[in-house]
Amino acid sequence: MAQADRPPSDVTTEVDGRVLGLTNLDKVLYPATGYTKAE
Repeated sequence: MAQADRPPSDVTTEVDGRVLGLTNLDKVLYPATGYTKAE
């Protein structure tokens, strides 16, 4: 994924009335495929 297409590395979202902070979204979870936490 190109740098311009990447989401921010930290976001805050609301789910079912609760605010959740999501961090380190650019962290690679599956190196063989390159999938990140954000995907």
